[in-house]
Amino acid sequence: MFKIGTVSKYYEKTGVSIVTLISDLSINDSIRVMDRLKDSIQPKIEYIQIGFKKVSFAPKGETVAIKFDEQIKEGSEIFRG
Repeated sequence: MFKIGTVSKYYEKTGVSIVTLISDLSINDSIRVMDRLKDSIQPKIEYIQIGFKKVSFAPKGETVAIKFDEQIKEGSEIFRG
């Protein structure tokens, strides 16, 4: 597994996590979200937003919003699956 970022904030109402990327990320990438208590698999990235603009690709170093189907804890690490 290759780490691509860490969740810095999770918005429960919208299901969106703020992630600072240390590797590029694209729509349809398969990822794995890991925290201290559980290992949660997200089959693919379907939504990436930079600022208020939806994008299909985010380069390393960007802070992005990613929508998840389940609650993600702040501090969780995201790996390329």
